[in-house]
Amino acid sequence: MRKLLNLIARMFGATIPAGNFPWHKLTYSRTLSLRQRMAQSYAAASAHLGLAALRGVLLEVWRLGLMAGEKYQRAVRSVASLR
Repeated sequence: MRKLLNLIARMFGATIPAGNFPWHKLTYSRTLSLRQRMAQSYAAASAHLGLAALRGVLLEVWRLGLMAGEKYQRAVRSVASLR
């Protein structure tokens, strides 16, 4: 998962490891864009795994109180599936 999250952070333009990435700043539009890029660039199984990793991080960010509930719901729904 760490490798996937590092890849996702790089896809967002980060030059830092996933552990230092500001996940709490992600928005619906940015996560939707990532979902589309992953669907186009990777096999379905790999894209699904990456999106699952992102959903898990977003959940933890919300649980830690770093992201408002509405913002979390919007961001996580944009990466719910590749359909």
